[in-house]
Amino acid sequence: MHVTAPHAAPCILDAASIILIEGVGLDARILMGLRQPDNIFLPNKWVFPGGRVEASDRDIACQDRLAPHDEAALMHGLDGSRDASWATTVALAAIRELVEETGVALGLAAAGDDDLADVWPEFRARRLRPRLAPLTMIARAITPPGRPRRYDTRFFLANRHNTIGEPGKGDGEFADLRWFTLGKARELDLPVITRIILGDVEGRLANPESGTRAGVPFYYEQDGLFRRDLIPRVAG
Repeated sequence: MHVTAPHAAPCILDAASIILIEGVGLDARILMGLRQPDNIFLPNKWVFPGGRVEASDRDIACQDRLAPHDEAALMHGLDGSRDASWATTVALAAIRELVEETGVALGLAAAGDDDLADVWPEFRARRLRPRLAPLTMIARAITPPGRPRRYDTRFFLANRHNTIGEPGKGDGEFADLRWFTLGKARELDLPVITRIILGDVEGRLANPESGTRAGVPFYYEQDGLFRRDLIPRVAG
C-alpha cells in the first residue's frame, strides 16, 4: 500500500511592508496594490506593498538610521542569533519591496562621488541611497497556521513626501495599484490582518502623538486563539 507522506508545515519567513501615506490626518490616502489572481498567497486581495526579507538586504548602505525605539521594537523578543543590524535589514527589505512593486523610492540623492555599487538597480538609476529615518514601525503580524505560506511581517508607516517617483506598474506583482482614503480602503477585498492594521493606521493618523506613548501591536495565533500583544515602546 502506498502511503503519501504528509506535507511539511511551511516555515515562517521574515517579511516587511510599507504603508505609504499621502496627506495628513484622517483625510490622508494610502497606497495599496491588488495581488495577481494566480498568486499562491492572497490572490485577488488588496494589500500594502511588501515581501520577504532577502539576505542581500543586509549589504545595502543607507543615508541614515531608524529611530532607536523602532530598532528596539524590531529586535524585541528575538533570540541571540540576530544582532542589532537585523533591524536595519528588515527596514531595508520594506524599502526594496516598495520600489520593486510600485516604482516609489524612499531615498535621498547620493554624494557626487558615490559609485552606488551597493544599492538596488532602481536606486542606482536615480542616484539614490535608501532612507530609514522616515520609517515608523506600526505593527507586527505572523500568518496563522494552515496557510500555504507563512510570514512574520513588520509593518512600517512612511509619508509620501519622503519618497521619489510616481506609483507605476513595478515588477508586475500587482494587477492594480491605487491610492485610497481609509473609508474607501475598507470597502476593498482585504485580508483580515490588513483590515485590522488599517485600524491601527487610523488611530495613528487621528492622534499622531499616540505613537510616542503606546507600544507596537503584535498579532499572532496561539492555541487556536487570535492574540494582540503590545511590544513596549523604549524611550530614546
